[in-house]
Amino acid sequence: MSESTPFRRLAELLGYPDSERLVGILRQILTEEEARWLAALPGTPGQLAGRLGATAEFARQILATLADKGVAVPGEETPTGRTYHRLEIGPLADAVLIDPRYEALGESFYDAWRDFWNDDMLRAAQAPEAIQARDEKPPEFRILPAEAALPTEDVSDHERASWIIARAETIAVAQCPCRRRERRCDHEHEVCLWLDGVARYALERGSARAITHEEALDILERASAAGLVHNTENVRTPRVICNCCSCCCAFLRPHVVHGLDLPVATSRYRAVVDDGACVNCGVCVARCPFGALSQGDGSVQVDISRCTGCGVCAVACPQEALRLAAVGSAAPLHDGQWIGELSD
Repeated sequence: MSESTPFRRLAELLGYPDSERLVGILRQILTEEEARWLAALPGTPGQLAGRLGATAEFARQILATLADKGVAVPGEETPTGRTYHRLEIGPLADAVLIDPRYEALGESFYDAWRDFWNDDMLRAAQAPEAIQARDEKPPEFRILPAEAALPTEDVSDHERASWIIARAETIAVAQCPCRRRERRCDHEHEVCLWLDGVARYALERGSARAITHEEALDILERASAAGLVHNTENVRTPRVICNCCSCCCAFLRPHVVHGLDLPVATSRYRAVVDDGACVNCGVCVARCPFGALSQGDGSVQVDISRCTGCGVCAVACPQEALRLAAVGSAAPLHDGQWIGELSD
């Protein structure tokens, strides 16, 4: 039986009690005392000081350190101080992987994350109880169509990346944590857009840089041109927009490479080919990350069951023979729920 340590307790709380890889990663980024405090969250400095036998000042200092390291976040104010929450494994990994300060740990640090993600996490995702849990709730993320591929009419605001960007007061761009972890392609790394509260959190930690609305739109345009798929939170006003490749993305890679169900909601659009304009050049076939297109007799064919409505094919078509057409209602539906009802 493995020795009980704060690191192992923390791995258990993060959902991977048997992962030696995760224990090893935690040892690289936390001291044993920090791991003990992180395992004790949630709580305020006052609550945790009493529970762990420390002064309130020490509690404030160590909790601030955990937040700065990207493993905890401060929440609501209470009479005993601000409540700190332990990040779940996905956001924790993102916060750590985008932080340039961890580069001092060397490539082996990112190798450890890659191995953990592609072995331990993938195995856990295939467990029957994990599949059931995913089936019982709407996906936390959704595919956001490339805006240039959208129809000119009857498009909801939250389906437009430009509308999401326009609503944000603070915008930051960070390194893609998935591409930093996997390192399987040459796509641009600094393309993850963080908005408002999460942007301010990343800026305070020095793990992202502030950009303008115009710069954010330029990043989205470059990402679409490069064949990257926009993913965003499955809410009306998202806080992040990811620009994803199928070889590295935590959402797309398990589906495209390992055959798992797509863990994000598709858009309500599907690709449609104008047979008269299509010259069957195959540009879109090579571009589609989901294998939804194939060259048929005279024109490209669309496998609707594979198409996610991301629009990267339409953006790339030199003949403008592809477009996105709505196949759902005026607001995206998933598992019978309107997107605006999922969470805000």
